Amino acid sequence: MASDTQNCPVCSKPVEPSQRYPRYVCHECASRASSHDGRAIEFHNVSFSGGFAAKYADSGKEYLSHDCYIDGIKCYADEARFGGIVIQVISNYKEDLYRGYWEYRNSHFSNEQSVFDRPNIQSRRPPVFIPGEVSRNIIINPEASQQETQGLIALVPDGERHKWFRSMSSSQALAQSLFGNLKIYNALHILSELKDDEGLDLFGEAQISSGTFEMEHKVDYLCEPRPTSLDGYVSGDYQIAIECKLSETEFGTCSRPLLKETASNYKRELCDGTYSIQRQRKERCSLTEIGVLYWHYVPGLFTWKNNIDHHTCPLNKNYQLVRNILAAGVKDGTVSAKNGHAVLIYDKRNPAFQFDGEGENAYLETKRALKEPTMLRKCSWQCIVQHMEEKEILPWLTKELNLKYGL
Repeated sequence: MASDTQNCPVCSKPVEPSQRYPRYVCHECASRASSHDGRAIEFHNVSFSGGFAAKYADSGKEYLSHDCYIDGIKCYADEARFGGIVIQVISNYKEDLYRGYWEYRNSHFSNEQSVFDRPNIQSRRPPVFIPGEVSRNIIINPEASQQETQGLIALVPDGERHKWFRSMSSSQALAQSLFGNLKIYNALHILSELKDDEGLDLFGEAQISSGTFEMEHKVDYLCEPRPTSLDGYVSGDYQIAIECKLSETEFGTCSRPLLKETASNYKRELCDGTYSIQRQRKERCSLTEIGVLYWHYVPGLFTWKNNIDHHTCPLNKNYQLVRNILAAGVKDGTVSAKNGHAVLIYDKRNPAFQFDGEGENAYLETKRALKEPTMLRKCSWQCIVQHMEEKEILPWLTKELNLKYGL
């Protein structure tokens, strides 16, 4: 059965529902279609009876492809069933991403297959470096000094690297390549010029510089058994907690409903996903029971009350986002929106962060629950790279980010 409503997958504006074209873009977004190198494309029928043709808007020269890009999102244009042209967002996001990684591997590491795990297996997986070559996943200036290279690599020590840092699809490796190089070359100040998706200053009043920015910052004031580690952090009177996503489809969830029977704390800390007293505990949250302060601070920033039951625990699926907001909003034992905010950096092509995607819905649910919604802001990798290109900041880096990640 066709849905009663449908939205443009690029800008989220309502469009006429179409069962045949569930991911078609609105006319306004279609007008911004461009080639991979950014040249405007015009699509049209060959004749009154239909057909498909395309040309470059600037020269009138024929464009020999159905593929196009709108705001960095890959799309496919074709003749519509009853005439005209329809452009749809391509849904095989990961396949395109992986294909780009393998092209990058083949062009940049053509004679170095030994640095990869299973170097010839390309089906449905990105290239993965072997453990001893993990730092090769970081984009490094070919003219970098030894000190600059070592400084960049040291920003995320071995023990702080994520499990799949070796994969070219690692968001942590991307973050280290972009933010790390901006830090090493004292160019982080350009981030203060960025706007979030709603037009607000992405980093607000934070003073972002090589001296205030760090990666994998440990948060030690929430009393967690395993302290929150932030992908990026800006210190100061106003602090920023940065969460980075690439191909991930969701945010980290609470571990307590996922405990296995073999876990030593299973009987004591297992949760059924509700915020209610369970298993003869005194507290509604099993983490509160062991001294974790999430629910001590949550009511200060969110509309969620900690003295009533919640049929579905608000932190269960939005756990990672909430932790980051708390990391920014709690300072010296006080909780306030004036202490800082959290920032999400995401891939605009990822369907999970487009309209009605799992990541987008979690983001909006969390934002709507905030007493001060500006405590959660987001911006795409594409927006950051475009800004760097416009300001001509580290052009060798933006070139490599485009070649490797398609940003």
